[in-house]
Amino acid sequence: MFKIKIDKKILAAVICAAVLPFAVTGCTKKPGGEDGGLEKEIDWDSTPEISIKGEKIVVLGYSDADVDSTAFQLFEAQGAKVEHYKVEAVVLADQLHHMQLMGEQVDLVQFKPDLFPAEYIADSFVSVDGEGLLDFSDDLWKGNAADLAADLEFRGTRYIAPLRITFPAYLQYSRALFKEEGLDDPYELYEKGKWTWERFIEMSVEFIENSTGGKRYGVTGWFAEPAFYSAGVPLVKEEDNLFKSNNGGGDVEKILDILEEIQEKNLYYSDRLWRGEYPESDQFLFYSMGDWTLQRSNEDNAEAQVYAVPFPKLDAGGEHYSIADFDAYLMVKGSEKQYAAARYIECERTVEVDPEFAKPAQDFAVKKLKLMNPAQYKAREKFLAEVKPVYDYGFGVKGLYRSGSSSDERGAYNNVYDTLMENGKRIAPGDISEAIDEQLRIYYSTVNTH
Repeated sequence: MFKIKIDKKILAAVICAAVLPFAVTGCTKKPGGEDGGLEKEIDWDSTPEISIKGEKIVVLGYSDADVDSTAFQLFEAQGAKVEHYKVEAVVLADQLHHMQLMGEQVDLVQFKPDLFPAEYIADSFVSVDGEGLLDFSDDLWKGNAADLAADLEFRGTRYIAPLRITFPAYLQYSRALFKEEGLDDPYELYEKGKWTWERFIEMSVEFIENSTGGKRYGVTGWFAEPAFYSAGVPLVKEEDNLFKSNNGGGDVEKILDILEEIQEKNLYYSDRLWRGEYPESDQFLFYSMGDWTLQRSNEDNAEAQVYAVPFPKLDAGGEHYSIADFDAYLMVKGSEKQYAAARYIECERTVEVDPEFAKPAQDFAVKKLKLMNPAQYKAREKFLAEVKPVYDYGFGVKGLYRSGSSSDERGAYNNVYDTLMENGKRIAPGDISEAIDEQLRIYYSTVNTH
């Protein structure tokens, strides 16, 4: 058992690390504190005889590193060091190959969708749960992190260590407007397990029919993609060690039926301006977007009582799913510091899941940055714990995932849901498979598959 002592004067780093998923700017100021220290124990008893004192790991990434973060502090309290090497995201793979070729140390790489599995196929990474490394059955990985780690298995092996969910999609709504319209509160339906697409459509139709004047819609914002993935099914599956189209699943057809109904009933309004807050007008019942917009939604709609709810589930007996970004690491093949690198990942997870860090993180997000109000923050934490994230390996395949104003410009993925919602044209299942498989053939022709 290691005993780690954290100076309260650097406790701001704890807060900063915990709220980075919300913030659009980094933490630069550190609030003062009382002299003394905060004692924190981390249970690393599985291999207590191995010391990481004097070890240095090198992390390659494309995001700014907070060298004062609590994860750094927890790790360095053991006499170890972290060196962060930042490059532009577009050259991440090239930089990794260069460092390996030159014999330079690199132990962890920040996850990026188009980096994996292509670079796994090029033999760049190793399992993160090998002997003495990460144990995903441990409480450190409770909740969605363990689920996501399992979903990210490739060829039966876990190469990705997810740290935290960073960009879940929500439906924002005005509690004041719902009360005025006499509609059931979606969050209360969610808590009761009754928040389904059927209820979403019913209340959207009722809202539109209640109109005494202008045109109304059920939803606007970034909608088609997160709505599609609320079914919990990726469009690409792994089979026989290769990626193949997964469009034939029943839940894919179910969600496409739902999206088609929403489009046919004119419940969705396509907002080309990509608005960054809940609309001030009562023209829309829901606004679909990530949690980063809550701050502006609150500022521009002080009387609306803006709240948020996950996307509906397919049926009452199912589960809620959300498309989401996440922070994660890959462990580099050939690293001589894999044990130390695994301990650093555990430090990151400790900061993420330990209740000791929850209150400072909430205070910083709610009181200082005012990113959301206390009720919204509490709801967000509940969503992150309960709603299952969905990751699709196709996100990293060029040609599959590409936005555009027409079906010719869009990627095969976007044509599945965007073309339906924008133009009312549903792509036939066979055409979906053919388009996806064609892009996968191109993908495999450009990477080393040995």
